[in-house]
Amino acid sequence: MPIAERQEIQAIIFVDDFIGTGESACNNLEELDKKIGALVESRNLKVVFATAVAYIDGWRQVEQKAEQLIMKVATHACEILDETAKCFNESVNYFRDQKERELAEHMSGSNGSKLEKRCPMGYGKLELAVVFERSCPNNSLPIFWSESTSPKWVPLFPRH
Repeated sequence: MPIAERQEIQAIIFVDDFIGTGESACNNLEELDKKIGALVESRNLKVVFATAVAYIDGWRQVEQKAEQLIMKVATHACEILDETAKCFNESVNYFRDQKERELAEHMSGSNGSKLEKRCPMGYGKLELAVVFERSCPNNSLPIFWSESTSPKWVPLFPRH
């Protein structure tokens, strides 16, 4: 039954596990707004878009998009990651020294480019190490999630 005919609906809640660049979420919100934005506003329905984890720049994109829509959308992120979440950010303490960090970054980029030519450091070049129980965002390093037969590569956290 279409939402227009469902008078008992008072709120619409969208939940996403991860926001990286924000592109997918923004595109989906814009598409939804075109389809039901006027209806949502005319019926004064509450709309919430929530995510478990978001990268700060992508989350800002989502918040800006929400402000531009016909329908009013409340946004909420449970955890927001910043530049320090990037695996090879100079401020992280994963590595003993600069040389080790650069070597790891080179190895990750070299293998990542064999696995995902367009995004060897993760989609949007976010170089994250975010993994959920059932999925791994493509913004994480491809060495974690990408699969290949040539060269042979079995990911620790395959995307489903």
